[in-house]
This record gives sequence, structure tokens and C-alpha cells, in this order.
Amino acid sequence: MQLKAGIQGQQIQFASTKASNGASDGVSSNSFANNKGLPQRQEEGSFCRRSFDGRSGYCILAYQCLHVIREYRVHGTKIDICTYRRNIPVICCPLADKHIDDQRISAQKCQEYHEAVKGIKLGMPRKLSGKMCVSSVPLIVGGQVTRSEDYPHMAALGWTQSDKELKWGCGGTLISDKFVLTAAHCATSGGKPPDMVRLGSQNLNETSKYQRDIKILIIILHPKYRSSSYYHDIALLKLTKRVRFSATIQPACLWQLPEMEMPSAIASGWGRTEFMGPKSNDLQKVDLSIIDQKTCKDIYRKERRLPRGIIEGQFCAGHLEGGKDTCQGDSGGPLHAELPEFNCVKFVIGITSFGKFCAAPNAPGVYTKIYSYLDWIEKIVFRD
Repeated sequence: MQLKAGIQGQQIQFASTKASNGASDGVSSNSFANNKGLPQRQEEGSFCRRSFDGRSGYCILAYQCLHVIREYRVHGTKIDICTYRRNIPVICCPLADKHIDDQRISAQKCQEYHEAVKGIKLGMPRKLSGKMCVSSVPLIVGGQVTRSEDYPHMAALGWTQSDKELKWGCGGTLISDKFVLTAAHCATSGGKPPDMVRLGSQNLNETSKYQRDIKILIIILHPKYRSSSYYHDIALLKLTKRVRFSATIQPACLWQLPEMEMPSAIASGWGRTEFMGPKSNDLQKVDLSIIDQKTCKDIYRKERRLPRGIIEGQFCAGHLEGGKDTCQGDSGGPLHAELPEFNCVKFVIGITSFGKFCAAPNAPGVYTKIYSYLDWIEKIVFRD
């Protein structure tokens, strides 16, 4: 095993190497029920002019124009619908917004991957409503057990033991057919980095024909990460072979905006279900509130491993009254948003990094902010 610094970051080299009703399209046909289409139907990719303010733009898929969606959600700003691609609204996106949202390679890949998995179904009964994604709404402390198809981007990081058994520790997020996103400290703690990733699993103690175990080829740490601090706690795991997407294995999208104005987000993982308690074998999820940055900074202003306090690339999520939180073993896993407008697409907004005490009052967890590292991620994951 060899640790070396590279242009893109620190690398650890290893010797060994949707549903038929359209819900999985990502945006439901009634997502913008109060908005009307343009006077005349316009095709995707065509020039358009918004009916209510005259701004010029292009007709693109709704999830490629997140600024307009945010304006709609926060301020009720109207949306002009050009047409539909199957069940997905194609909206008139102003030029400035399109330039920001549509040009990033990660946004393009988000669209590409989710089009690739349309129509894939589990070989078991699955009931979907036309509006919301299937989800078993009941680690994470105060959380609820999920199903394997609820969070198909979830990855478990494994360490091969001397007896050849796998010990599962941190979590991660599948973001392409070759890369998993996780926390940098997961690759450096304990003296030995993980060497295996499990995808498509709900219970780590059970075997399933839907799960896949894939060896890790390279671990790339962020070049500014240092184990002595909590800053830049982000890493990429390159797998030894490409992942074949299925109903239980699909990549998540990367959040494209600096703002995180969603009222809450969902954390998932196989960590402890109570402070210092046993780890969960079942994948768990919990709804967490995004804590404002000022409160987050105040709570962690005396943390010795944060000499500069909470920085732009970090944020807090949890419940200040306590009761719900991520916990030991959830590190590296995703904090993601599930917006009504994109009800089958999971947008990862953060990576579980650290906290004080699991689910204690005034002790929210701290997460690495995805948006702050988009450039670094894209240069590595989508450079080919």
C-alpha cells in the first residue's frame, strides 16, 4: 500500500486491484401545477422568452435550471413550461441561469445517469404513486429503517480482516459508475484504509442478489485535508471496475447551488442508533434541519480541531433540541435533499463529517459542503 501526493489530491494506491408510471423521471408532471405553459408549445433546446418578464432563455429540463426552481419554491415566481419530456417539465430557463446550471459537467452527468436508469424495476412488487417517490418514511439516532431501493446511491465501506471477513465502518455515496464520495477521515483513521465498497445493500449482515461488492483501486484525499483538523474532510474512492446501474444501485446528483434553502435534508447510514450504542445492520435514515451558519459557528467556536472556526466548506444539520442525529459509523455518508420538484432524484448536499455527542441538545452534526468542492470533484470524476 502506498500513499502519495498527486495534482488532484493525496492518493492511496492498492496493489489489488424507475417505475412504469414515470415517477422515476425525477420531476412529476404536476410539480408546477399552478404554472401555465407558453402560448405555443416549444421544443427542448429551442429559444424562448418568459411570458411574465420578457427574459430570454432556452427550453431545458427543469432540474437543469435550479435557480428558477429555487425562485419558485422560495418566492412563488412563475415558471413557463415549454413542453414535457415524458413526465419531466421542460421549462424556459433565462440565459444567465442556464449558464450557471447547465454548463457544469456534474449537472450534465446527473441528467445522463438518470435517463440511463429509466424503466429499471426491481424483481419484486413495488407500488409507486404518481407524485412522490417510493419511500418507507419511518442511525443514526431517532431514525427509521429504509429499503434498499429507497437510497440506491448508498455505499458501505469495508475493511478486510485477517480472517477474510469484512468489517463495515463508514458510509459513502455513489456519484458515477466508477467513483464513490466519502469523508477523508474514513480513509485515514484506524491505521488502515478501506479496501471494499458494498452497493445495493439494505442489511449488511444479509446477502442479496441485488448487492455488489467492488474493490477500491485508489483513494484520493482532498489535497488540503490534514488528519489533525476537521477541514476539507472529503475523499473520492475509485473502484476497480465500472458499476452497472440497477433499481438498487444508482448514482446521486451533486447539489449545484451555494444556497441550501431547503427546510430539511435526509441523512442515511449504518451507524449507531444511540450514543455509544450498537451499530445498525439495517440502513437507517433521519430527517435533519439545516442550521443557520451563525448558530453553527457559535456552537463550534471553541473546537480545538477547528482553529479557524466553521469555514465556508462546512455547515451544520440536526435538531437543536436533540433527539435526532447522525452518529458513529455514519461518517462519510450523504446528507441529501429530496425536493418535490425532483421527487426521484437525490441531490447530495453534504458529507457526514463529525459532531459532539449523538443527538444531544445544541450539538448538531457538521457536514462537508458539496458545492464548495464541485470543481475538485468534477476534475477527477468526470475528466474522461
